[in-house]
Amino acid sequence: MIQFIRNFKIKYIIPILIIFIIVFFYYFSKNENNNNFNYENGYRVDQEPIKSRFPELGDFVSCYWKGDTNNKNSRSSIPAPTSYWMKGFIILDIVKFNKYKNDYEWTDTGDNWKPSIDTKILKMQSFNWYHCDEFDKFIKPEKFTGYFYLDFDNGVLYFDIEVI
Repeated sequence: MIQFIRNFKIKYIIPILIIFIIVFFYYFSKNENNNNFNYENGYRVDQEPIKSRFPELGDFVSCYWKGDTNNKNSRSSIPAPTSYWMKGFIILDIVKFNKYKNDYEWTDTGDNWKPSIDTKILKMQSFNWYHCDEFDKFIKPEKFTGYFYLDFDNGVLYFDIEVI
């Protein structure tokens, strides 16, 4: 009986240990990759993805945004570029805000219009959103669809874009 237990330990403990180590490293490497982004209350706050996609925007004070791929299909398919969406808020400095506000002809979106993501993250009370097609053409490259909106009360840009 004792011999059986010893053989069992050697035979099965090593494969179980190897499986445990593989699962352990897979789990932590997966979580480590997801933690490369800075988050605040469920929103990403890293500026580089926005700056690299919208180089005309240049520097800004801060941002809160979300994004994901459009096709969450688990079946394998023909390899193709991934389409994705991004939505968020960009807090502009006062100089850039005034430049954008004065250089373009903005149209009031109306009292009923609201961004499709919650504005509570901004910790601001009221918003006065405007849109300008000319500004959209200036700020976003042709591969993007969607819109930018400027809040005249707080100097915040809201964007809702997609790459297909």
